[in-house]
Amino acid sequence: MIDGLNAMADQHRQQQQFTSLSTNTTGISNDDGLTKEEKEAIARKQVADAIRVLPEDEKSVYMEAMEEAPELVQVETDAMQFVRICDRDIWAAAKRLCNYWKERKVTFKERAFLPMTITGDGALTKEDTLCLQAGYPCVIPQSTCGKIMVYGDRRQALATATFESKSRCCFYFAKKMAEHEQVQTEGFHALLLLVVPRAQDIDHRFMKYIWGLCGDAYPIKINIHYLCYFPKMITGLHYFAQEVISKAVVYAMERGGRFLTTEVHIEQEPGDVLDSLYEMG
Repeated sequence: MIDGLNAMADQHRQQQQFTSLSTNTTGISNDDGLTKEEKEAIARKQVADAIRVLPEDEKSVYMEAMEEAPELVQVETDAMQFVRICDRDIWAAAKRLCNYWKERKVTFKERAFLPMTITGDGALTKEDTLCLQAGYPCVIPQSTCGKIMVYGDRRQALATATFESKSRCCFYFAKKMAEHEQVQTEGFHALLLLVVPRAQDIDHRFMKYIWGLCGDAYPIKINIHYLCYFPKMITGLHYFAQEVISKAVVYAMERGGRFLTTEVHIEQEPGDVLDSLYEMG
């Protein structure tokens, strides 16, 4: 009982310590005379201050990364990426940054603190590079109104890729997308071919895992567009396709939270999906 009370007291002290780090980045206004660089420097310091008062089990891997590869941490996971995606909530940004490194170590194990490169001697293996080269997903040219676009066709995925390899590739892809500031504020648009006439099931375990990382760790927001082309005149496959769509949407909503949005585009008449994509720019 005494241990429980002490834990509650420690938590209260941490909350009091953090009172000055409100949900507004530094509490500075737009007309305070500071440059963008100066404001960001203040925000980074506040994130560091917040991490110092986080419970040890939440920040231990981040602290290990800072000990092993401090420059890598600063370059590949700039605190401002997490401040932006958390809408300038310093406390949430600090937690998300630490959780990113916790998940990165789970995914990459002994390679977690190596650079996120595809040369084979960094965090990704040569097998991971082959998985990426298969082209699922791939970045496509920006839309006419400047939206960052990604296209994914599951049929292009490397058939021999393991769950672990695909997970590492997603970390790499998230890191590359996070280099665009727009991805932390507006997000990028992912055009994902979900249902095709030759209907196939989704990888439920992998989809739940990746959307969960988008909700809890990655410094990116995604606007998901599920593209669906139903099988023609085959009732059983229609029901199956509807179930695939339903589960894919639920996984994104439940796991990704406010960091993922979903929209389903269904081809009822020839050209429907293409027309809906034109409308969004």
